[in-house]
Amino acid sequence: MISITWFAFFTRPRHEKCVLRHLTERDIEGFRALARTTYLWTNRRKVVSELPLFPSYLFVNIAPKPRIQKV
Repeated sequence: MISITWFAFFTRPRHEKCVLRHLTERDIEGFRALARTTYLWTNRRKVVSELPLFPSYLFVNIAPKPRIQKV
């Protein structure tokens, strides 16, 4: 039986969404933790934005042994 574990995956700054898209294309499960924040601009307009909770990090669900593969 293969145990599947979550690993922290470090990415280039502000490239989390792009890396996650590439991982899902290869059928690798990933997770990007987001925090929702509300900003009030100078024109009194509220903007809701989702920012990474852990910048430059993704969480990837893979088996421990074959996590390094040459493509």
